[in-house]
Amino acid sequence: MNTTTNFYVCCHKIGDHIFYIGSNWRGGDEKRAWSKKRRPEKWHQIVNSNGGHYTVEILEEFDNSKLARKRETELIHYYHDIGQAEASGEDHRGERNQMAGVNLNDILSEEQNKKWRENLSKARTGSNNSMYGVSLKDVISPEAYDEWRKKLSGKPSVQRKPCRVTFKGETIEFECRGHLEKYVREEYGISRNVCLKLLKTGEPYNPTHKKKKHLSGIILEFIPEEK
Repeated sequence: MNTTTNFYVCCHKIGDHIFYIGSNWRGGDEKRAWSKKRRPEKWHQIVNSNGGHYTVEILEEFDNSKLARKRETELIHYYHDIGQAEASGEDHRGERNQMAGVNLNDILSEEQNKKWRENLSKARTGSNNSMYGVSLKDVISPEAYDEWRKKLSGKPSVQRKPCRVTFKGETIEFECRGHLEKYVREEYGISRNVCLKLLKTGEPYNPTHKKKKHLSGIILEFIPEEK
């Protein structure tokens, strides 16, 4: 274990299969990647089914917790979309995942699938990350890409709408509602029901419980679409 900065994004894998993406953005604990505590139930099921054996790899390092958290989310989305990282973000993906029910193996040719996985295996950090700038459109035919887009178009969009939280002059944006829900629950102790209510009204939080008074004024809202 040799991390040169305070924060990182890591993966847990069995063989070449990455089943978990995580980070130590909360607190910068350098040993977090190697800990078995506070892991999802799905994580334990996968690890236990392999006799408790798995490999830990540090993918990227940061000196800023927000950058680490942002990259963790991006990688979770990416690996979910190719059928991996199934133990990550399980509370907020599933049917809410825009790729739910869409298997890239169904729309990629064998050659295209091979190219996609070759790009994936080379992914590392910064300018050395071969996946920067690589789009699904770049590796599949226009027809296959259109088919993929069609499969997405029929799904409810509210789950995928970008949203943000603003508190004490600081604003943090999220790609979907599920990630905002998780953040405010873990960071502020705000329940899902309260979160949905605040998102619906867009009005500043005015808690009635005295233990939540320090959160007065927090705003949760969907980001308006650009016209």
